[in-house]
Amino acid sequence: MTGFIRLLLLIFLFSNGTTRAKMSNLFRDFCKFMDEAFQRQIGEIYSIRRINDDDDVDDEKDKNIKDEEKEQEKPKEVKKYEKKEVKFEDKYLEKYKAFKNEYYFTEEEKLQEEQKYIELQDIFNKEKEKGLKETGDKLKIILSIFDKGGKRKPEGIEELMKYYNMEDEYDDDPENYDLTELMNDLTDTRKATEEEYEEFSNMDFSEEETREAARKHVLDKKLEGFINNYVLESTPQGNVYMRYNSSKNSFEYFSNNTIPYRYLEPVGRKYVLTYFCKPLFIDIEEELKKAQVKKDIENQEKKDKKEQKEKDDKEKEKGPNGLIVKDKDIFTKLKSYNNDTTSATIMKSKNRQSGNMPLPPQIQANLPNVNSSGPPEKMLLKECANRYTWEGRMSNLSLIKKVEKKHVDKNYEMSFADFKKMQKR
Repeated sequence: MTGFIRLLLLIFLFSNGTTRAKMSNLFRDFCKFMDEAFQRQIGEIYSIRRINDDDDVDDEKDKNIKDEEKEQEKPKEVKKYEKKEVKFEDKYLEKYKAFKNEYYFTEEEKLQEEQKYIELQDIFNKEKEKGLKETGDKLKIILSIFDKGGKRKPEGIEELMKYYNMEDEYDDDPENYDLTELMNDLTDTRKATEEEYEEFSNMDFSEEETREAARKHVLDKKLEGFINNYVLESTPQGNVYMRYNSSKNSFEYFSNNTIPYRYLEPVGRKYVLTYFCKPLFIDIEEELKKAQVKKDIENQEKKDKKEQKEKDDKEKEKGPNGLIVKDKDIFTKLKSYNNDTTSATIMKSKNRQSGNMPLPPQIQANLPNVNSSGPPEKMLLKECANRYTWEGRMSNLSLIKKVEKKHVDKNYEMSFADFKKMQKR
């Protein structure tokens, strides 16, 4: 490097003025470039240091914010752990209340409902048409008898006898028949037929009722299939398999142990949530509310009747001047003697167990306290409740159904007479 610099100096000293000027300009540009490069390098170093310092400050701030958030989240985590455990009796209760109170139908079931609606509509139209035709034809025959004169003319009498199918009997002994009575009976029949014809004419097709009947038909078939739908639940008293039997309107269950009613309720809730049939389940809380409202109305009616009765009694007791007149007591009050009943009580209770003997606690828990001086406990009677039927132990449960042979091969459904006919062919 030093040798190169010495070479440049020698060239500069021994060159002419033009070369020296060019070399001076070149050296000046080189120095300016180096100065700018140096300043740029220094600026970059300074900015990098500043950015690093700012990043350190931001990291510190983020760390502080995270620490604060963690401190705020700590109480929430504690609350989670402090949350009370749900009792088994209340299992699936929140989900049940949030569930829609309606049945769920598949697309195939909706198609069946529409087909049933069309079928019922056709049946209605055919029955109406048939009724109008039958009553109309009957009415025409009756009116033709009246048009031909009835009992006053032979043509009318002949039609009358044809109507009652008595042509031969009447020809043999005409005097034995009371034509007036027959005409009166025919008049009554005419009125009844006209009313019947009017009813058929005024029959209107109810789309709402027909839709409801079609849905009920599909729903009944759906509920019949629930006997093959099971749920399994583990209760504090053991495992329970449950299904629904629409013919009994009851939830049937299999278990090896005795399951109390309060543990069967959550299993029933699980069943209706699993198969989207919430209306099958009766909500006890709603039934208690209805019972309470009904009881309040009855108590209010009793109170109103009692007040009205007292008011009527006071009106009856008032005299002509508006003053209350009390009836004199016509019965005499006799003096009582020998009020000391201690000896009699002793004689009665002799050789008998005391009435104050305590009962076992399990019996006392199921009996009301009739000796208490306070008001009796309020008892609400529910009009409806879920029904549960024990069908047996787990060993009695058969989840795999036997397929009937006649559904697989129609020949198994053949009777002996059908077999003989087939042999003849």
